Parts: sequence; structure tokens; C-alpha cells
Amino acid sequence: MSNSLIPNGGSTENLGATITDEGVNFAVYSESASALWVSIYDEQDRQTARIEFDVHQDNIHAVQIAGLGAGARYGFRADGHYEPDQGYFFDPAKLLVDPYAKRLDRVFVRSPKLRLPREEALDTSPLIPKAIVQGGGYKPIKPRSKTPSLMYELNVRGFTMRHPSVQGPLRGTVAGLTTQRVIDHLLYLGVDTVELMPIAAWIDDGHLPSLGLTNAWGYNPVSLFCARSPPDATRTAGTAAYDRPLP
Repeated sequence: MSNSLIPNGGSTENLGATITDEGVNFAVYSESASALWVSIYDEQDRQTARIEFDVHQDNIHAVQIAGLGAGARYGFRADGHYEPDQGYFFDPAKLLVDPYAKRLDRVFVRSPKLRLPREEALDTSPLIPKAIVQGGGYKPIKPRSKTPSLMYELNVRGFTMRHPSVQGPLRGTVAGLTTQRVIDHLLYLGVDTVELMPIAAWIDDGHLPSLGLTNAWGYNPVSLFCARSPPDATRTAGTAAYDRPLP
């Protein structure tokens, strides 16, 4: 089924991508954009459709597209004023990540091409992660009501790289926190609450690539609703701790 606009079918109720009976609804907030589009991509990263938002209400722009469902890859494009001195950088050639995306298909990689002026008309889509439409199926984990008594603030990469029980591809990952010895170690310390240092999708700081370094701390987030690690791994770590709760 081809991707097609459902005229005036967009809803401004929920921001981001929402699966509907007819397809997928997209909504985004902008006070200054004169036009916005959804670009749809296939698994080979080729744009297969570009459809303009046709519903506009209280600075929220929406569009509903038939023929889409869970797993669809997409990005946004926006047009408007291009006045860098005034803080306006609208350029429809530059692909934008949905600020309400829940999952991305890759990590962010810094490139000088992302900063080229509008007159270059360079399509940045090959450089930009695509958001992935998420379906249902996840049951929310009910937070514990107990007040924390001993909280452990944990840097995922450093902790799982250094802990001797975490081996192979699990080292440096959220999935490394699910190993039994890691949980046993936290229990032995008397920890009842683990606070993960930033794990939202981030991009390396500008000065790091030339030094051969990467950002290991996560304090440069770009997409706050997306975990840098695969969401399944992040949820597995939370479930492992919930199945064997810390005291």
C-alpha cells in the first residue's frame, strides 16, 4: 500500500508519531515554520515519499498518512525564514529528527555538512538518524512508591566496561547491567535505587572527533525521548531489576 495523505485527517492532540486505524498521525510544534513535511524512508535509507502537513492549529502542525505502521522510518523538514543573525535557520534540505521520537535507527554522527548554509541546498538525510514509528505491546512498569535510602548514580559505559563480570559485547552497554553479578553487587552494597547518568541519544562534542575521542558521559543530548542504546536493551535492564527488586 502506498503512502498517501488523508486530507485534513491530522490530529494535533498528541505530538510525535501515533498509529491510528487509518495509518500514522504526525504532529509537531512550531511557531515560525511556514511549511512542514514528513519524509518517509525505506530500509535502504531512500526517501520514498514527502508529504506536507495540512492541519495547523495553535502552532501545532499535523498530518495523517495512510499506508504506514509500526517500523516506518521518517524525518521532518521545515521551511521558513533563513536569517542566521536572528536565529532562524529554516532549510527544507536539512532533515530534522522528530523531537518526540521514541526510537532512532542509528546514533548521531557529527559532520561539517550539517552546518552548510541554505544556499548549498545539500540534502542531509544520509547523515541524519531516522525516527522509527513505535507500536504498542509494552506494558508500563509501575514505579515503586518506596522512598530511596541508598541511591547509586551510575555511568553505564564506565560501570559495565570496568565491572569484571561483564564480558564481550555487553561491555559498555545498558544490556551489561542485566548480568546477575552486577545486580548481586548492587544488592551487596545495599543499593535500593539506581540512577542512570544520561542515556538519551546524544552527539559528540565538536572538539572530540579531531582528538580521536567520543562523548562517554551523554551530557550533549539531541533526542531526549530516545535511548542511545536499543530500547529493548534499556527495557530489559529495567525489567531485570524489577524482577529481582533492590531492597
